[in-house]
Amino acid sequence: MWFSRRSVPKVWTLPYWFAGVLIVACGGAKVVPTAQEAKDAADTGTRLEAQTPLEQSVLAELPRMPADRPRSFGGVAVSAGAPYHAASGRPCRKVTLAAQAGEVAERVACAEAGSWFFVPDVFAPAPQAGPR
Repeated sequence: MWFSRRSVPKVWTLPYWFAGVLIVACGGAKVVPTAQEAKDAADTGTRLEAQTPLEQSVLAELPRMPADRPRSFGGVAVSAGAPYHAASGRPCRKVTLAAQAGEVAERVACAEAGSWFFVPDVFAPAPQAGPR
């Protein structure tokens, strides 16, 4: 070995010891996604086409709906969030549907080639299996 313990002064080892402690302490830090990163993660590329006439009407009017201004579709108040671009590059919007009975559903819709469609919400809780 080209050096011995005696050849390395103790003052040199102290900064390396602190650097090692700092690296270990920061290694366990959690990274919390930003709101925009959470929105982008919702765009998984999977299309959920409209299943009801209400959904078809909402998707058809979505490009013309102002942000956060509810509009009525057959007794259902629909509000669309501000458009944003997901990681895929597609424009997307959060859509909230509130029925008169108090039921509220939140969806995410994205567009591709001028056609709007719903995408799965990866942050929504998984549906619970009910009685059969």
